[in-house]
Amino acid sequence: MDRFLIGAEWMIAGFMHIKPPRWTKEYDKMEVRDLVQRIEDDVKELLARAYPTYTEEWEQKFAPNQWREFPITYEGRLRTVVHESIAESLCPGLMQRIRSPSKSESKRALAEYQRLVEQLVAQEPKFAASGLAFLARTATGYLAHLFVKRPALIKEIARTRSSWPVNLGLRIKVVKGKPVPEVTGLAFARNYLTELELNSRGMIRIVTFGFPKLLLGQSDCLRSQCR
Repeated sequence: MDRFLIGAEWMIAGFMHIKPPRWTKEYDKMEVRDLVQRIEDDVKELLARAYPTYTEEWEQKFAPNQWREFPITYEGRLRTVVHESIAESLCPGLMQRIRSPSKSESKRALAEYQRLVEQLVAQEPKFAASGLAFLARTATGYLAHLFVKRPALIKEIARTRSSWPVNLGLRIKVVKGKPVPEVTGLAFARNYLTELELNSRGMIRIVTFGFPKLLLGQSDCLRSQCR
């Protein structure tokens, strides 16, 4: 692996601080499958916030006609009903002002809520998609780092996968006075996937709820060994 980590060795093979496992009370009681399920749910929520119009677009194509006439949109749901948790996240104390006995103050607070919801609907997809990209890039870097530090472990997993995440980049080169886009990291990716022995055993895993059944059976496997 070292022979093709030129330029990436510090980032991938170098020092990376990793805290001890089960370091807090919260993590102490969580199994790997619990972590995977929670992360998967959170990632799906990020995807939903990055694409908030998916449901209404789907309904316009496949839902019964009466649903299409009165679509329930994400923005409409937020505007029609004042959600206390959302109001407080947008502006602490806003819900209290909305419930004010003063009609003028309540009216101003409701108008502020509608304005903030408009900003939320416009800006949230960008933040969610950016967060999704950050997590994917970070997790991909962690896997490359683990391959350098614990190659046998990662190879065992990669051998049963048909694909594997790799961080690539793009830079602009000037060729004969013209800017030409060039993908960076291709040589690294080729050697990395080869060293991983990717898919050398074919697709032999069973997938349940989006992640390998191996994780689902972890606790049962361990419990069967206790007395």
